Parts: sequence; C-alpha cells; structure tokens
Amino acid sequence: MTHPAARRTWITAEIWSHGIGAPGYQDTKQRGYAALVDDARQRIQKLLVTGDNRLKQGVAPEKVRETYEEALLVAIEAGIEDDVRPLVEVRLADLERLAGGSPPPELPAA
Repeated sequence: MTHPAARRTWITAEIWSHGIGAPGYQDTKQRGYAALVDDARQRIQKLLVTGDNRLKQGVAPEKVRETYEEALLVAIEAGIEDDVRPLVEVRLADLERLAGGSPPPELPAA
C-alpha cells in the first residue's frame, strides 16, 4: 500500500507533467498566434528589465549583453523583431558607451 503523502505527490507530478494543473495553463493550440506573441512580449520585457537591472547593479557587461541579445532572439522567433530591435540596439549602444571598449559583435540577422 502506498503512503497517502507519496500518492498525492505522484498524482500532482502526473497532473503537472501533462500540463493540466500548471498555473495559467491553457492549450497553446487553442490560444492562437496572438497569445503566443503576447507571451513573447512579456518574456522580452522581462529580459530587457533584467538587463537594465544588471547594468545598474554593476554586473559584467558580457552578461548584460547576453540578456539583451536573448531578448532580441525571442523577438526574432516570435516574428516581432522590427518592434524590439531598436530597443535592444539603444541598450547595446549605451552599454558600449558606458564600457568604453570595443564595438559590440553583430546582432543575429532575421
């Protein structure tokens, strides 16, 4: 006989593995393209704010750059690169100006 706590843990893991009980879960096929783009925009916003905060906290410029470039990659994957690229380019230019070093590497092309 399985202990009740172990059974609850197994049931919870089974539910979550199927995505049924995960917070905010909805079938992505039903949500559509607009919802997926909205999710990407939220992730991009979080990455840009994270990069900004890292910059303010004095984190290594390479790490800040990686965060901004990840935001751009998410935008490319979501098909909203034209909206996000200017935001990332301004931040990378500011990062370069503050670092006073060599020019940044090329950004990924669309």
